[in-house]
Amino acid sequence: MTSLEELIEIYGGREAKDVSKDQNYVRICQENDGNPIFHAERFRIENIKRKLEKEAGIQKTRQKQVKFALRFFHRLVGSKDDEDEVCRRLTLASYYPQWTDKQKLYFDETCVLVKKKLDYFLSFTQRNRSGAGNPINSYHRYLIQSIGLPDPKDSQENELARMLDRLLQISRYQFRGFFFPAHEGDSQQATEKFLKALDNSMVFIQIVQNEMFSKHYQHQNRPNYCYIEYKQAIEKKKEMIFIFADGQHPQDLIPEEDAQFEFDDWYELILGADCVHMEPTRIADERSNIPDSIDKLKKRLVEAVQRHRETLWEGAPGDLD
Repeated sequence: MTSLEELIEIYGGREAKDVSKDQNYVRICQENDGNPIFHAERFRIENIKRKLEKEAGIQKTRQKQVKFALRFFHRLVGSKDDEDEVCRRLTLASYYPQWTDKQKLYFDETCVLVKKKLDYFLSFTQRNRSGAGNPINSYHRYLIQSIGLPDPKDSQENELARMLDRLLQISRYQFRGFFFPAHEGDSQQATEKFLKALDNSMVFIQIVQNEMFSKHYQHQNRPNYCYIEYKQAIEKKKEMIFIFADGQHPQDLIPEEDAQFEFDDWYELILGADCVHMEPTRIADERSNIPDSIDKLKKRLVEAVQRHRETLWEGAPGDLD
């Protein structure tokens, strides 16, 4: 057994304040006297255990222990020294044996999910028949610039999508998401990559534009990736957030008769959905719309993604389940 494993076993078997009474602890510290690497490891494990005690150990029900242990585990995922794994193993040694079988299973499965899950997948189109620039960038010009991105008016890319991805990533929740601006017209390998990312995402966010449904593209030999992503999200029963980017919804949505029939199920869902939409910021005079748009995006997008993230630990089984 390595010193790391032994320390986790020792700290997992008692409260952090009492480890000095453990004979194995005394022995392993004596054996590593003068070893700065060992003591740095010991200090790290003790810090995690003390925080785990404050988060999960103080809870009066096993259900809440599961919930707060998972929440703390989530906080540590991605740390450079694998603190999440230390937390998981300390939880297994400290609290796990007293949990119900359902709670144990939920903890095990959710730890795996938390490690691999992305918070969101951002779906959007680069389709643009206008030629120079991208109309979506002109419509939301000053909103896009409001979070520090350059003036998008001459860009061919969908800079609104980039702005929303940035907004989610710089939010106080520090989301992990999938934003793949170059996949339109890309290879089968790339398609498999983004569909796998969609599979591993909690929330499906789609920026809706009329170009996505237009019959103009029906004879072109190129896939509609937004529709492929939508179908995958439906199949996997993903939580969905739709952002309508071409004006007011549903008034400015492409008329049904002009939408490609192949996408009728998608069109009907969008037509009836509670889509988020923002006022235009095309000209300097419209910059007064920006605070309301940002506030709406924080409430309807950022906070919505956070609520779905929280279901990972809020769903812990009860003590009598």
